[in-house]
Amino acid sequence: MIMKKYILAVLVCALLLTGSADSYAVGLQTGDIDGYTGDIDAYLEASMKQAGIPNVSIGIVRHGEAVYLQDYGRSPDSGESIYPIGSLSKMFTALAVRQLINDGKLKEDAHVDQYLPDFHASYQGNDASVTIGQLIRHTSGISAIDGGMPYIYKAGYSLADIVKKSANLKLNHRPGTAYEYSNLNYIFLGRIAEVVSGCSFEDYVNEEILEPLRMERTFPNAAGLEDGNHIKGHIPFYGAAVSVSYRISAGDSPAGGFLSTTEDLCRFMVCYQQGGRTDEVSLISGNEGSGRQSSGSDVYYDIYWTKIDRKPGMRFTHNGSLPGYSSSILLDTDSGYGIVVLTNSFNQMNLQKNAPTPWSMAEDILEYLTEGKFPEAADVTYDYSIMILLICLLAGLVLFSVFMLRRKIKSKIALFIFLVIPILWIVLVPLIYDSSLEWLLVSNPAVNVSLLCIMASLALVGIVKIFRSRHNT
Repeated sequence: MIMKKYILAVLVCALLLTGSADSYAVGLQTGDIDGYTGDIDAYLEASMKQAGIPNVSIGIVRHGEAVYLQDYGRSPDSGESIYPIGSLSKMFTALAVRQLINDGKLKEDAHVDQYLPDFHASYQGNDASVTIGQLIRHTSGISAIDGGMPYIYKAGYSLADIVKKSANLKLNHRPGTAYEYSNLNYIFLGRIAEVVSGCSFEDYVNEEILEPLRMERTFPNAAGLEDGNHIKGHIPFYGAAVSVSYRISAGDSPAGGFLSTTEDLCRFMVCYQQGGRTDEVSLISGNEGSGRQSSGSDVYYDIYWTKIDRKPGMRFTHNGSLPGYSSSILLDTDSGYGIVVLTNSFNQMNLQKNAPTPWSMAEDILEYLTEGKFPEAADVTYDYSIMILLICLLAGLVLFSVFMLRRKIKSKIALFIFLVIPILWIVLVPLIYDSSLEWLLVSNPAVNVSLLCIMASLALVGIVKIFRSRHNT
């Protein structure tokens, strides 16, 4: 017995020493991936370099047990990385809704206005009824554009505030006839969960999901975190990675506001591998978490896990992204593997084609673990067309500014326009979208920062011209 413990300790120490100097293990249980971790480390480190990703965290489970946890790109004294996980948050909302349905507090075929009286939807000028099930499956007809409105991410807005602002909707499709991904579906579900449970969405998730799973480092939004307690994200800006500290609003919690770690998300995957149960409790009554739910040609794992049809076997996944972050979670029911990959980078402008992403990394690692080899990597190509267009626009602005500074402008109206247009853009655009200028800049930095530079240049020209005109008189 002593000899077995000694051998186990030697194996653990050897595995802890694998990988590069800038990666470290935050927790490791030896299991059936012994001997494979070195190749996984090498693959992820190469992928990070290829895609320009500063940090990656991975968690692997098999048959209800966490077998590998690793952080890359952070020093050992940084602690376990907490990431905003974007749309992976929707899985927690889907689980909360399933619990409420199984408890008889919700009906999947019930209309939304039964729980949200102010909700009203129309399609092509006629009233339309949306059901709970349609919200879950993104077949409500609510558009992706409505689900991405900036006010959704405004600090200080609650779920009730966002629902009130979004209550009257013109649908893109007749409910139940087409799939269109929209964050508003899950924001409405989060608010409905509040109404029927009698407590806040955050409190419900904490008490009914996170605490039973002992997910102590998972938060429905950033309100439970101290400043700097989660890893900084990175957004692309003219080829450079700009560091941002992202704050999500409480109102977006059900759709994309959660923060978590790979270790906690491994607990979440294990719960599903065990049919919605932990060692102590069942999160889904009647063991319904392990079943597959079907809706037409789409197959879901407990409502929301989406089947990957292009791969053999039963594989279920979901991906997430936010400005500065991207993530993926994958369960393979045939092999018993579950993989989660979290990163603090997101290629919003898609400048790199075939670059590694969390979802491609998860699938590649699963292929390696099940088939013994990584798929052949595609060559990364670059599409700079958008960036070149923006650079030309800025270059043209510089030439225009120089021209206008040298040219005499006697019209006070023209000089006034140079100041009014920038002021209106800086002040009115956030007011129109009911959002902060900071969010607008972070959400699409290359475009919006470029526009801000244009407005600042116009204002500078106006100030200089007005100063010169007064000085000359």
